[in-house]
Amino acid sequence: MNTQMSKLKYHHGQLKEKLLGAALDLLEQEGIANLSLRKLSKIVGVSHNAPYRHFSDKSELLACLVQIGFERLSAAIDAAGRENPDDVAQYLLDAGVAYIQIASRSPVLFQLMFGGLTVKEAKFTEVKAAANRAYDKLFKIIALGKTEGVFKTYDTTSMTLAAWALVHGVATLHNSGYLNDRAPSKKAPAEMNRLLPSMLLKGLLK
Repeated sequence: MNTQMSKLKYHHGQLKEKLLGAALDLLEQEGIANLSLRKLSKIVGVSHNAPYRHFSDKSELLACLVQIGFERLSAAIDAAGRENPDDVAQYLLDAGVAYIQIASRSPVLFQLMFGGLTVKEAKFTEVKAAANRAYDKLFKIIALGKTEGVFKTYDTTSMTLAAWALVHGVATLHNSGYLNDRAPSKKAPAEMNRLLPSMLLKGLLK
């Protein structure tokens, strides 16, 4: 790619998006340790210094990727709600399945999202906000279910954390391969990804 084309991309504000897209691909292909701004500059076809116009270092790049991951999760939960807007129990189940699907599609990104490397750093306020928005969506589903008399009247935060912990555990087991190894022979992994959250749901229903 010639220098003129590279400058044109940057001028139109597309370079950051291209770098993030390439970073997401490289992350899944080669892992967190092998992701670097220098590699991304080669993939996108720009100078080695060009990525630093958007990311001060690798940690800032990783923070942007984590933010994208939580934004995807929020969007998936919203989409689950549109499927059954009047059935809060089904909404919770679909949101749990969507969570597992997000994790299975981008397992390395999922690992990065919950590795704590970026969310714990005070400077990455947008990452924290994105993570909180995803959590709040689950919290509101639980709260709505209680208001409608569908769910039990336990503390909403405790119920939200229980639901989150279960689907996160299923997602982690799925990505590691342990779920496939230990699932009943007649249950395909996709069926287990729905069955296990549905078992939690039954525990929340009145």
